[in-house]
Amino acid sequence: MGKALIILIGLIFIVVGILLIVAWRQAVLIAIEAMIALGFVIVGLGMLAFGISEIRSAAEERRLAAEVEATPPPPPVSPAESEKKQG
Repeated sequence: MGKALIILIGLIFIVVGILLIVAWRQAVLIAIEAMIALGFVIVGLGMLAFGISEIRSAAEERRLAAEVEATPPPPPVSPAESEKKQG
């Protein structure tokens, strides 16, 4: 009984929704246009944030690469020193 009632209420909501869309078609079209515009703004903000992040990441990579190049390599360890450290 409960499942049939849910299906019936769902069908009623669908019919009422379609009737309201037809009755308020101008308002519905304005709302859809507003959603499209907001979608463009949100996607644009996301792309802007991603682009800025990529630029910062590339600059950080260049800075780290320059830092690694400027750092002298560690002095070689002689076999005698490595034996002292091990035991």
